[in-house]
Amino acid sequence: MQHSDYKQFSTIWIVFIALFSFLYIHPQLVAASELPEAPSNFYYYDEPGILTPETKELILTINEHYEQTAEKPQIVVAVIDSLNGETVENYSVALFEKWKIGNIDYDNGVLILLALEEREIRIEVGYGLEGALTDGKTGKILDDNLAYLSNNLFDGGLQEIFRDTVTEVNAEYHYEIEESSTSVVTETPIT
Repeated sequence: MQHSDYKQFSTIWIVFIALFSFLYIHPQLVAASELPEAPSNFYYYDEPGILTPETKELILTINEHYEQTAEKPQIVVAVIDSLNGETVENYSVALFEKWKIGNIDYDNGVLILLALEEREIRIEVGYGLEGALTDGKTGKILDDNLAYLSNNLFDGGLQEIFRDTVTEVNAEYHYEIEESSTSVVTETPIT
C-alpha cells in the first residue's frame, strides 16, 4: 500500500468510527420541544398533581433559604406522567439543561425526577455538587426511600429524598437549616 493510499484509508476509517460512535454509542437526547417548560415557581413541577401543599412549601422554603447564600444551590423536584419512550437518564439530563438548574457559576443544581407511569426515579446532579452527591450517595438516598415509592407513597418518598439531598447540600456548604423547615407529612397511598 502506498503512502497516499494509506492516508486515504486512515481518513475514511476515522470518519467511519466517528459516525458509528455518534449514531450508535452517543445517547439520543430528548427534543427540547417535548420537555415541559420550567414552572413559574421553578422549584417543583407536578404534572400528575401528587405533591401535597406541605411538600411544595417545604421545597420552596428550603430553596428560598438557598437563594440567600453565596452559592445559591437549587434542588428541583419534577414529577411527570411519562418519559414518553425516553430513558430516565436522557430525560433528566435534557430537563436539567433546559431548565438551567443551579447557579451558573457553581453548576450546583440538583434535579429529582419521578416518572409516574414508568415508576422510575433519578437524581441528576450538576458538576459542582458531584463530590457531595456521588452516584453512590444518590443511589443510597433512593434505595433508603424505595419503600415509600413501592407502596405508592410518592409524596412522602419525594419529601424524604428531598430532605436527604438537602442534608448533603447543607453539609457541602456548611449550611444550617431550621429543623422545622424539614418536617415530613404522612399521606395515604395513591392507587
